[in-house]
Amino acid sequence: MATEPLRSLPREQLPTLRTRAATPHHQKHQQHWGQQQRQAQGQQQRPVLRLTVLYDANCPLCAHVREWLGRQPQLVPLDFVPAASPEARRRYPDLDHAATLKEITVIGDGGQVYRATAAWIVCLWALAEHRPRAHWLATPAGAPFARVSVLAAAKYRALTAAPCDDACELPAPPGGGRPD
Repeated sequence: MATEPLRSLPREQLPTLRTRAATPHHQKHQQHWGQQQRQAQGQQQRPVLRLTVLYDANCPLCAHVREWLGRQPQLVPLDFVPAASPEARRRYPDLDHAATLKEITVIGDGGQVYRATAAWIVCLWALAEHRPRAHWLATPAGAPFARVSVLAAAKYRALTAAPCDDACELPAPPGGGRPD
């Protein structure tokens, strides 16, 4: 199988995807492009094996999507950590945690950081039943739909989530234990 990055997103922020075999010409171009990327980055390209989704635990939409993602069959395991929580700060000390409360942020096990539209697409890419849709959303034809979906979700979130002014207190989970 050939590997192909999602094309409409910045290349440095994309996981390695496994797709159907391409034509020999496409495979040659792909190999050349991959070698250039590895040389430019000075490292070997590494597939994403696990993703961490930082979500706003005070946002009803974010919590709903987190639950939905967790119920889906996953090709790439998803971990869920409340944004700006002590656990998020411990795992990712160099991350701008205030920004993670404003837009969805997903972090790959190789240190890749996906934000906004790229984060939504990579979440779908991790799901067994939605990977084909993620591939399409990452194309020039699908990118406008991905952007509109993210903008609509952001508008809904702005109308339903309580404002926190970068200082949200995370609610205790049922039973009084620590959040994720």
